[in-house]
Amino acid sequence: MRKVKTWSTHTGAAQFHHEAGDAIGYIPRVASIPSPYMYSPSDAVYQWRGMRVIFREVAHRRYQAFELPADMPITDDERATEAYLKLKS
Repeated sequence: MRKVKTWSTHTGAAQFHHEAGDAIGYIPRVASIPSPYMYSPSDAVYQWRGMRVIFREVAHRRYQAFELPADMPITDDERATEAYLKLKS
């Protein structure tokens, strides 16, 4: 995954969510991207500026968007959660 943008304010995070709108699907949580506040077993996928991205708070008030590879399948939240739990066990 490629990091495409970093924000350092809550305003920037809100602007991202306004531009991106609702999630288009989910993927199992990406464990290689650190996040002290991430407890969900799935990551929401957004369509943003022509890219499929995940949005993560990687440190206190530091947010980053990561572009997903084109061949990465997205699914619903329940299936993404199940896939993550299978990988975890």
